[in-house]
Amino acid sequence: MKTLAFAAAVASSLVYAAPKPQVQIPADTVVWAEPFGPTGPKFSKVSGDEKKGPYSFFLKMAAGSESGWHTHDCDYTAVVISGTAHNIEQGGEAAAKPMPPGSSWTQPAKGNHLNKCDPGADCVVYIHQAKGFSFTPKTADGKAVPKEAPKKEEAAAAPAVKK
Repeated sequence: MKTLAFAAAVASSLVYAAPKPQVQIPADTVVWAEPFGPTGPKFSKVSGDEKKGPYSFFLKMAAGSESGWHTHDCDYTAVVISGTAHNIEQGGEAAAKPMPPGSSWTQPAKGNHLNKCDPGADCVVYIHQAKGFSFTPKTADGKAVPKEAPKKEEAAAAPAVKK
């Protein structure tokens, strides 16, 4: 009987572990990362692991900008916080709707799409992914983006390679 009571105590301590402390990030302290450079979209982590997931973050796009066609390796859910965003899927351009604050969408994994932000106000979108973040540029017809050939001046400045 003592063994059973001990096992129950151990099990309950595993189930009822102390809660983690809350994390608060006031809006005026949000830090924006610029992985695509200063003219690209900005990201701010809310929670999770961006490499493995689950992962939640804010995406900020400048008014009048667009992402270009791309895919992600997993599904995501998005909620518009500010601005008017668009999520346009390949072949579904005519069905795309403006998404003002409070609107949401889900984007299936591997679906070729682009995101736009209407002129007038930056767009901030909350995004949640069950798995890690990925971004694969594509053409409008869903093909791999061709690698650019080096510009003439870059090719001329490159050192010669001995064979």
